[in-house]
Amino acid sequence: VAEAMIADIQARGSLVSLEDLASYQTKHYDGGLRGSYRGYELVCMPEVFGGIQVLQTLNLLEGFAVPAMSHNSSKYLHLLAECFRRAWVDRFRYMGDPEFEDVPIQGLISKAYAAEMQGQLNLDVVPDEIRPGDPWRFQDDDRTPPESPPRGVEKDSQNTTHLCTMDRHGNMVSMVQTLGGAFGAYAMSGNTGIILRNYTNLFNPEPGTSNSIGPWKRPSSHDSLTLVFKEGEPFITIGAPGGRRVITSVVQALVNVIDFGMDIQDAIASPRIHIE
Repeated sequence: VAEAMIADIQARGSLVSLEDLASYQTKHYDGGLRGSYRGYELVCMPEVFGGIQVLQTLNLLEGFAVPAMSHNSSKYLHLLAECFRRAWVDRFRYMGDPEFEDVPIQGLISKAYAAEMQGQLNLDVVPDEIRPGDPWRFQDDDRTPPESPPRGVEKDSQNTTHLCTMDRHGNMVSMVQTLGGAFGAYAMSGNTGIILRNYTNLFNPEPGTSNSIGPWKRPSSHDSLTLVFKEGEPFITIGAPGGRRVITSVVQALVNVIDFGMDIQDAIASPRIHIE
């Protein structure tokens, strides 16, 4: 299969070689990226995925009496929007493949970092501009921040399938498959039946940013696969399709269940907002 793909795409001018495919290794993470929200334990995909901003947004919301607000009231939506905006600004500034870039992951999901940012939220006005925070001060290691690269903007993707399931024993799965855009790169590789992806469009084409394109780098992904535990027991498995709206959708569904007491169907079906 690899030989057939390479023969086809190299004839079209591709730089990818048979050695590239042979050298590729899948990634395995022990334990995942862990956080909490109002006593619930959350386990997300680490590194380049959307779980960092899911946890960062929930940390910001945790400092406010969300359950006392009316669901989807103007007050609640304003708070939600301001928390999303700060998490997204930090995402555009800092997110990248940590194997190639310095990314302050622990700082971004730090409760102390969220507490500092909570004091900057003004729920009476909409700010004219929001700049990235400084999560490096909340890292638990001695790394120092690199020189500031320009902020990057990612392109939306439009075709993703997400599946969540749990069995009677509490084994949970959150699984995503995406082609990037609809039908990926719109090209089938020879007679293999394999549609080539266009996920490279999630890189920033501008050099010098944390998410700039480069060999063997992984682009920042919006996939927000999340497992939730209540008092150590399996509670929710969740995720979503929707490109950049995945992160905001997962956060709002979790808040709907944990803060507003909805069942999972109502939590998903409830109207949502999106802001970056």
